[in-house]
Amino acid sequence: MNATTHAISFELTRKIAQIGVLFRAEFPEADVDLNPWLTDADTQCLVDPYSIDLSFYFPRHHSALECHCILLEVKFTKSLMHPNSQLNEIKAHGFYYGQLQWSFDTDTGDFSGDVLPDYQVQAIFTGVTAKIFQLFDCSIVNR
Repeated sequence: MNATTHAISFELTRKIAQIGVLFRAEFPEADVDLNPWLTDADTQCLVDPYSIDLSFYFPRHHSALECHCILLEVKFTKSLMHPNSQLNEIKAHGFYYGQLQWSFDTDTGDFSGDVLPDYQVQAIFTGVTAKIFQLFDCSIVNR
């Protein structure tokens, strides 16, 4: 679900903004989009209501990341309105002009796909996801 949809409290709004800050600290040329999904009924029935989704666009192909755009899905166990909701998983997908290049999932900690980011950038990207887990007061290791 679009990140802006979840900006329902000051604390959640701050954390959503911080996700963008964490990503841009490592990839400063990226532009953040808090509304990656269309708001039409056909698209909205496909999105996960327990996920904060953002996308990051690069002005041109990012050769180390091997993509032009990244869709980041920060998935929770329950509705963010529920007091026991916890960050469960982060998924990311790198695209080059609409074609999927790679995917990343914190459940496995692995990148998969036809065209992968270089190893050094994979480590940086994995570090960003670990910081997002810390932002929501949980650890990848302790899940």
